[in-house]
Amino acid sequence: MNLNILTMSYKEDDMPRAAERVLTFAAETFGAKIEYSHISLLESKRSIPLAKLPDDCISKAKSAQAVLFLASTEGDNASEIHSKQILADLSKTLKLCAKVRKALGNGGVCTLVCDAYRGFRPDENGFRINPIYGREAYTTEYYGELEIERVARIAYEQAMNGRRKLALVDMGRNFAVSSLWRKIVTDINEDYPYVNVNFSTPEQAAKKLVSSSHDCDVILCPSVISEGLSGILSAISDAPTSEEYLGETALGIYACLAEAHTCNPMSENERILAILLSCADMLDISFGLPIAKHIKNALYQIKRRYGNNLKMQANGLADEIISEIQNSLSE
Repeated sequence: MNLNILTMSYKEDDMPRAAERVLTFAAETFGAKIEYSHISLLESKRSIPLAKLPDDCISKAKSAQAVLFLASTEGDNASEIHSKQILADLSKTLKLCAKVRKALGNGGVCTLVCDAYRGFRPDENGFRINPIYGREAYTTEYYGELEIERVARIAYEQAMNGRRKLALVDMGRNFAVSSLWRKIVTDINEDYPYVNVNFSTPEQAAKKLVSSSHDCDVILCPSVISEGLSGILSAISDAPTSEEYLGETALGIYACLAEAHTCNPMSENERILAILLSCADMLDISFGLPIAKHIKNALYQIKRRYGNNLKMQANGLADEIISEIQNSLSE
């Protein structure tokens, strides 16, 4: 069995060797072999970040089974902006409807799910003159039933693979958009009776994240709310968050936009954990290999053992992760 993975980065080879070792071991455990293809995100002549998708990107992404996006920013804000734009364009072209952000903390994995495309009408967003208050800005938010359902089902699947707890975060029943999200999420719950669903405001969700991030595996919300919660998620985990774009097929984009710190073993190790967190889902969702829970359990054990003090060399970290996976498989 061959696993066809398309990698995208600003370097020819931006996959940390330690992460590649673990990924190869996990695949070979189930008799699979990984085949990589690569796309550079730099203009070949001037070596500057691309602001749009490369010409052959879509055809290569569609022929691959998964896209591994490893565009480390190296402290370059322009590269980060370009990376996010390329991710947005690629996910939309591939019709991937949900953005999933994950962070690995001492309490486990916390997951944030939102729609991949902001629910705003471009033609109903701008400025106008109010005769009393002067210039005012306006933005119209909208969502269709099918759009919400597609994203919600992905959140439910994430919850089923975790502690079966899902929190819908919205602005309350006084807002039409929130009312529709609540109705559809409640209706879908009939298909996932083992998932416990609750509703909360952004303030309540933020407070719970800060106080006990491990108590809620999956948070579902519209994209306008997700930005603030994502920042909190990054802060409380004190580690890079992985970012995934998923849809109704097995094809997905698995991204880690963490800044590369090859001269700082602790920061580089955190980046390795973030990449492997996404790779665990990639092996499960895009390739159907039942190894994801064993990888996540290994990452959790490492995080619990060392906390934010991962000062070992990358090869030593890979050895420990592989050992933990072997222990988990033997249980």
